[in-house]
Amino acid sequence: MTTRARLLASAGLVLALVVLGASPAGAVTPRPTNDHSQVTSVDPAGVVAARVIGGDSLLEVTAAVGHEVVVAGYGGEPYLRIQPDGSVQVNGHSAAVSLNRSRAGAPVALSAPAPTDVDWQPFGSGGTVTWHDHRIHAGDGVDLSAPIDWTIPITVDGSAGFITGRLERQAAPSPLPALAGALVLTALIYAAGRRHPVGTSIAALAVAAVVAAGTGFVEWHSLPATTARNAGLFLLPAAAAAGAAVALVTRRQMVRLVALVLSVSLLAGWLAFRWSILTRAVLVSDLAPTVDRAGMVVVLGSALAAAGLIVNGAGSEEAQVGRSDRSGQVGPG
Repeated sequence: MTTRARLLASAGLVLALVVLGASPAGAVTPRPTNDHSQVTSVDPAGVVAARVIGGDSLLEVTAAVGHEVVVAGYGGEPYLRIQPDGSVQVNGHSAAVSLNRSRAGAPVALSAPAPTDVDWQPFGSGGTVTWHDHRIHAGDGVDLSAPIDWTIPITVDGSAGFITGRLERQAAPSPLPALAGALVLTALIYAAGRRHPVGTSIAALAVAAVVAAGTGFVEWHSLPATTARNAGLFLLPAAAAAGAAVALVTRRQMVRLVALVLSVSLLAGWLAFRWSILTRAVLVSDLAPTVDRAGMVVVLGSALAAAGLIVNGAGSEEAQVGRSDRSGQVGPG
């Protein structure tokens, strides 16, 4: 591999990690976790619906049309309000506004003082509100060897109600079965493509990019549009597919090599960002965990095989160029 290709590979990997790691300032983006928080009951039932999104990251509350629902903050003050017409407001004076911008500080949040006045500001529409709430997840140092029950007070049409749930820690899965499957797939693709390394590497990268973009899009789409979502989950694999397409159509060896290396590096960044789905029990995507992890196996195995075939193909092309150069030399007369 040339120095230029190595530099572009490093730049592509850094770009992928930067894009995937970026999220809106002050936003809590759901990530795979071992902590599972779920709503167990809502009172009054039928008027208010609630669910936890992303394991223990976000709480979503929906109110039936024609009803007013007010969610209490950590000091008992009005924090969020869904009006009868579906519009959503937030109390700008509630300490929860700033405390809920980060997962840190749960003990502080649970003892936040109540403000003395209310400042309702527009916050959304559609009768649904989604936010990070420290009451549904465990802070640092909290013992989760046994499940923890939580309650969030609400007011529905002026009457007191509540949302209750349970938080428990699940056993982390082992990544070894997935890694073993990826290595087997790598070996199979590499063995099948040794005679045609360039063409096989292009095909392997195309398959990996399609699977990565598909599973990444499902994860992105699984989160509400009002939350922090990272489009890099499917845009970077799409860029990797474009790199494979360039390698397929170009006739210049250097352009092909650079396109292939850049494609591999973009997929490597995507794999690094989503690696935790192999080591965490609760995933973000609406896909079944088995399907999501199987997608990771396909992407990892195909990308590894493509990387090995690229090196093999580059060496073959260099040897071929060397033989051509020697055959074209004119000996002394």
